[in-house]
Amino acid sequence: MIFLATLLIMVKIVSVEVMVFPASNCDFSVSVLPHQVYGFNNPHFPGTYTAGVTCRWIFDCPEYTCRVQCRDVGLPKTQGCFMDRLLVSITGNLFFEGAEVFCGRTSINTTSVGTRITIGLMSRAMSPGGRFRCTVRTEPFQHPWAKFAHSPNEIISDEKRR
Repeated sequence: MIFLATLLIMVKIVSVEVMVFPASNCDFSVSVLPHQVYGFNNPHFPGTYTAGVTCRWIFDCPEYTCRVQCRDVGLPKTQGCFMDRLLVSITGNLFFEGAEVFCGRTSINTTSVGTRITIGLMSRAMSPGGRFRCTVRTEPFQHPWAKFAHSPNEIISDEKRR
């Protein structure tokens, strides 16, 4: 019984996946200016990305939220996005904790909760490859007082500001 429990724990630990830091040639940080539209896409676009690629795009939109739209998406469609995936962190988390996961032909249209949004591409070594093309632009905060929060998840009331 103890052996079986230990084996199950080991299997669970082995299945944990972490975001490997992207190669320096596929790790981008961009400050998006007001009224600017910034386009980005997979490596080798309009062709497909290569198997085993890991990339990250960090977009900062000072004083604004960031709106990401990906209408041209063609990643392998697998159960639970096992093969390849686009990760979108609307909180701007650099390690994609709590990120939304996309694969297949699902389009993306989302807005950051703060002034940063982070997008990642993760493909497996056995991937046939895929492609995507996206844009990022600034948008005013829906609630102007939200930009004064200390973190994307904390709104500061007038009492806390005093």
